[in-house]
Amino acid sequence: SNLQFERYPELKADRLYLTLASEVSAQEDEIYSTIRNYNFRVQQFNGIIYTFWTVCVPEKIGAYNLPYFQASEQERRWCWH
Repeated sequence: SNLQFERYPELKADRLYLTLASEVSAQEDEIYSTIRNYNFRVQQFNGIIYTFWTVCVPEKIGAYNLPYFQASEQERRWCWH
């Protein structure tokens, strides 16, 4: 942090410290990249599971979407007059 630089200005010029800070930053970037990749893969997996459960399982237990009600011409005339 900047506070460390203010208390110990010689650290600012210390090559070893700068190298370490750079490596830590690179490792953090790699960790965040890995987390983003993992979360993307989890999202894909969850989508597959959701699709499987909404498509395959209802078919196995005989659950299907019900058809919408559509009145016949005679029923429409009777209801609206």
